[in-house]
Amino acid sequence: MNKQVESTPVDAKFKRTMLWLKFAIVVFPIALVGQVWILYQEYSLTNLFFVVITAFALYSTINSYKKFKAYEAAAKNQ
Repeated sequence: MNKQVESTPVDAKFKRTMLWLKFAIVVFPIALVGQVWILYQEYSLTNLFFVVITAFALYSTINSYKKFKAYEAAAKNQ
């Protein structure tokens, strides 16, 4: 028999979250490079602050992505 897995709202939310995390992993490095370039052109405390915020956002996004991948792997093993 061919059984089809029904999609639950949690699965849909999980997939949507993973898509946003993948998007952020692409966008944040580009933003970080731009912020570093602006900091290089004109050093100021404000520009340095934006570089730190963008770097933290990238770090946080990557950690969240790793946690979601681990959750996905655990869910598949059940």
